Amino acid sequence: MQFQIGRMHLCCGRLMKIRGTNIMLTVEPSATTDNILSAAVNKLSMLDREMSTDVSYVLLFPDGTKVDRAPGSTEQFTLLAYKQFTSRPYQKLALFVCTENDYKEG
Repeated sequence: MQFQIGRMHLCCGRLMKIRGTNIMLTVEPSATTDNILSAAVNKLSMLDREMSTDVSYVLLFPDGTKVDRAPGSTEQFTLLAYKQFTSRPYQKLALFVCTENDYKEG
């Protein structure tokens, strides 16, 4: 399924979305955080020379919180669970990638 993936970075002491970086990413509905993160980093780094694959990244919800569990649940995060929780079509779902250092400082 295709959904939106974008980038965030630390700016003025808080995490901000980087405008113009959202792309469509295709993964299986059963994809977990690790699957999504690796696919996102690979695709984004091919399209953006400023994004290094030598840095550690984290996957974030649009509000800047780290994706650990499915929203409102203690189960492992999957794209399907996120879709069901938000009641949005896959094309309207958005997740973000941020460097681990920016996330810790933000």
